[in-house]
Amino acid sequence: GIENLLIPSYLPDLKTLDEEGIRHDVRNSIRHGFFSTCCFPIVVTIENHKQFLQIACAEAQGKILAGDIIGEKTKEGDMEMLAHAERVGSTHLLVAPGRSLRAKTEEELYQGILERITSTSLPVFLYASASKSYQSFGPSGVPLRVFDRLADLPHVVGIKVSQALNMA
Repeated sequence: GIENLLIPSYLPDLKTLDEEGIRHDVRNSIRHGFFSTCCFPIVVTIENHKQFLQIACAEAQGKILAGDIIGEKTKEGDMEMLAHAERVGSTHLLVAPGRSLRAKTEEELYQGILERITSTSLPVFLYASASKSYQSFGPSGVPLRVFDRLADLPHVVGIKVSQALNMA
């Protein structure tokens, strides 16, 4: 099946999540035939991220899979969201190096992502995104050797490889 990205809806104050709008978007995802929806927490606080995921999971329950993207600003934020995702019924996670991992070596990056993955029992998709931070790990900016190792973990079920960096 195909998974769409669910973006949070806000009330006119642009600070308060629009619960009915989020529920409407999940129902539309179902109506459009998506197999799964993935909460894409853009420009939100960790508290809004948690609430957004909880609303989406509640509306999706039993009708569509509902995943979350883990990539907060801090390691603590990542760990908090991983635990929250399990509590509210998320069905899977997309784990990205994110802003909280600024690794200097491939081993440091591997260990950082490994810690996040092994802290959850949910199925994990890796998000192998191109980053100038990781150009020293290979010309594409995607740390492929790291993701190749992580792909061998028991509950890593897939990988999303993003576009290459424009090196011009």
